[in-house]
Amino acid sequence: LRKLWTGTNLTILLVFFLILSLEAVVGLYVVHSRPVEEERVTTLASYQHMSEYDYVARLKPNTLYENRSTLGAGEGKLYIKIVENVDVAFHYRFICDRPASITTEYSVDMDVESPGKWVKSFDVIPEKSISSSGGTIEFSTELPISVFWFEGLRATIDDETGTSSSSYNLRIKPKIQTLAVTDVGTIDESLV
Repeated sequence: LRKLWTGTNLTILLVFFLILSLEAVVGLYVVHSRPVEEERVTTLASYQHMSEYDYVARLKPNTLYENRSTLGAGEGKLYIKIVENVDVAFHYRFICDRPASITTEYSVDMDVESPGKWVKSFDVIPEKSISSSGGTIEFSTELPISVFWFEGLRATIDDETGTSSSSYNLRIKPKIQTLAVTDVGTIDESLV
């Protein structure tokens, strides 16, 4: 029995166990470094929603714009003294590449602001709902804004608050919620 554990036999046995241990560690590393799951991204449906503003201002006779009666978006700056009213148009469209039952709820708010001083908010179009079958839904709405109304509101608030400004902002804020139920799932999108 003593001859069995000689230096050479012990060294061979030790090398053998060292090789087995090294193979076990490498095997564990290989097994645990591979992912358990594989992730694949598959597009089930594509959609987009778009909105667009436009306006036409009706002008009083003026020298600046050579007595033009209207001024559209991008055609020049609007000055209160020569504008009678502004018709703002808003258009929204939702498109899905899958057949869907689509419902859109929307409302439009408007803020009149004296920058850094006051803001007055209005509910211009109360919440409405439209529905469609297919892959598209859209709506358009117009907001007529009278300069006489705007100037009266501005003057009243300036008088009440004791403020005045040389510029005022008019901000139109649609709130749109679209729900589209398709054969591959539900799309729930908002545009604010």
